Amino acid sequence: MKTALLFSGQGERTLHAALRQGLAQGSPLLERALRASDCAADRLLSDGGRALEFSHVLQPVVIALSLMDAIRLENQGLVADFLAGHSLGELAAWAFAGAMTPEDAVEIAAVRGRAMGRAARAHEGGMLALTDIDETGLQHMLAIGRAKGRLDAAAYNAPREVVLTGTLTALQAIAPLCQSRRLNVAGPWHSPLMEEAKPEFAAALKSLSIGQLIRPVVSGLDGACLDDAREMAPRLLAQLTEPLRWTAVLATLASLGVKRFVVAGPSRALRYLIRRNLPWAEVKTI
Repeated sequence: MKTALLFSGQGERTLHAALRQGLAQGSPLLERALRASDCAADRLLSDGGRALEFSHVLQPVVIALSLMDAIRLENQGLVADFLAGHSLGELAAWAFAGAMTPEDAVEIAAVRGRAMGRAARAHEGGMLALTDIDETGLQHMLAIGRAKGRLDAAAYNAPREVVLTGTLTALQAIAPLCQSRRLNVAGPWHSPLMEEAKPEFAAALKSLSIGQLIRPVVSGLDGACLDDAREMAPRLLAQLTEPLRWTAVLATLASLGVKRFVVAGPSRALRYLIRRNLPWAEVKTI
C-alpha cells in the first residue's frame, strides 16, 4: 500500500495540545523555533497562547512540531512514498524530502512569518471559509466582495469548500450571504496583498544550501508531483500570493496509487479534508 505523509498548515485548531506535548518532551528543533521567533517557552501558552497569534512565532513552531513528528515516525519505521503539505506545511514537506535541513526549515519559517506579518499590518484583512458552494456561487461572491475591496480565492480545500482571502470590507460584504466562517488568522494569506512579503522570503530561500530530494513532493500550487529540489524556492515563493489547490494535491496522490495518508503535526483539519476529498482513504494521525 502506497503511503503519503502530509504536513499541517498554520490554521490547525489542535496546535495548543501538540505544543504542550512538544514542550514537555523537549526538542532541539522546538528550541530553535523559539530562538528564531525570539519567544520564550513560558510565553507560548500563557495568556491563552496569545504569542501564537503572531505569524513569526506560529510558523516556526508549526514547522518544528511537524518535523518532530515526521522524524519520530521515520525512526519507528514509516516509509512514505510521497510528501505534501497544506500551505505552510509544504515547507516542512520539502525539508523532510531532503531539499533543506529541518533546522533551516525552522529558520526559514520564522523569516516567512515575519515578512507576512509586516505585509498583513500594512493591509488589514483576513480569510473566510465558504461551505456548500459551487463555482457559480463562488464567482457571484467574488463579484460582490470585489465591489467593496480586494477579494480572491485562497484555498480550494474540498468539493464545494473554498477559502477566500482579502480586505475586511470585502469579507464583511459577503459573509451574511452564504454559509461561511471567519478563520482565526492574522492576515489575508494566499493573497496578492502579500506581494511585499516576497523579497525578504526570496532572499532567505536564495541563501539556502539546497539538497537532493530522497522522495517526491506534491505541490499545493497545482498538484504537480516533483522530484527536483530546484522547484522548491519558486513554488514556496509563489505560494504567498497564489491559491492553495489542495483538491489537486489529493487527486494527484490518489492517481499515484496512494491509499494511506499519515499526518505529521497537529492533524484535525487535514484529517477532515482528506476524508472530504477521499472518503475511502485510510487516515492515520500521531
